[in-house]
Amino acid sequence: MKKSKILLSLLGLLAFLAIPVQASSIFSWSEQIVNIMEPVHSNMYVTTSNLIVSNPIGGDLIAFGESISIHSNISKDFMWFGSNIHINGKVADDVRIAWQSIFINQDIWWDFIAFGASVTVAPGVKIWWDFIVYWAAVNMDGIVNGNAYIGSAWLSMNWQIKGDAKLTFDEIKLGDNAKINGSLNYKAPQTNEQLEGISKGEVIYKSSVKTDSKKFLWGFIKWIVFYKWAYISLFALILVFVFKRILKEVSDTLKKKPRQSLFTGFLCYVVPPFAILTLIITFLGIPLAWILALLYIALLIMWVIVSSAIFSSWFIDNFRGGIENTTWWKILLTVIVVSFFFTIINSIDIIAVFFAIGALALYKIKSTKKTLKSL
Repeated sequence: MKKSKILLSLLGLLAFLAIPVQASSIFSWSEQIVNIMEPVHSNMYVTTSNLIVSNPIGGDLIAFGESISIHSNISKDFMWFGSNIHINGKVADDVRIAWQSIFINQDIWWDFIAFGASVTVAPGVKIWWDFIVYWAAVNMDGIVNGNAYIGSAWLSMNWQIKGDAKLTFDEIKLGDNAKINGSLNYKAPQTNEQLEGISKGEVIYKSSVKTDSKKFLWGFIKWIVFYKWAYISLFALILVFVFKRILKEVSDTLKKKPRQSLFTGFLCYVVPPFAILTLIITFLGIPLAWILALLYIALLIMWVIVSSAIFSSWFIDNFRGGIENTTWWKILLTVIVVSFFFTIINSIDIIAVFFAIGALALYKIKSTKKTLKSL
């Protein structure tokens, strides 16, 4: 069992989720299947391929992996990033999970928040507070005591919402037990009289059909995002395979010297513009300034690709046993996922760039010193 391997990923996740970290345990298993056979009395942070929870967790459970099955109670929050999630035990606090297939067979005693391919809630299951699901096909046959916020291409409702409902969907199927006690705000291709008839409160409808200009603009933006994601993934994947030894040493530097990497990366980002401005002010330095400016712009474009490759290598080295021991499709999937975050999360990718470029700069300084000494 290795400890502290997922600390950096957990910190990023916890920052996004705004969850306080108390005294807890962090575990990483190399085994394909792990079964929690004894009660855990504190928070538990886990990374493994397949996790089975057969005994109660006394605090939070935050986990990363491919699949998880919960057959006992969780006293506080449950958070999971993985493929298949089966909840067969009671969760006493919030549930926040992503992606792929999610099956809920027991009550959730606080908010339920999910992003994924599909969410299925069994008949009679109660969500005691809010139900928030986006980017997933939703099939629910239970009760929501709070409000429901759903963004789904396909929605099946045979359940009762005691609060307000804000729904976005392309297609909807209503069962006999479908009921909304509060107001209804929905966005769909066209009005739905049956849906409006089950609401006891105010009904607000907005068409999801875009005008030609808006549709074109939205399609163009999506194309740009996809294109950026595609080229970052492609070139980062090439770097991972071609420079795997160098990237491993850079990722080791990042792991050993995170603060120095962040500071060095920040300097690499902010110092060149001041140098360029200084050269522009001095008449004789103008030609050199233009050359440096063009190089700096080129580096800005490349930095995201290089950073994606460095963090992909770091993730493979820490979670997949190294690039030499990992199948090609897992390397491909890792690079695609990391590149996706560099594509869409602008507030985080610049900090990640600081870490990655700083670690690369520290590695180059160290290697240059070794070369000079050998001469």
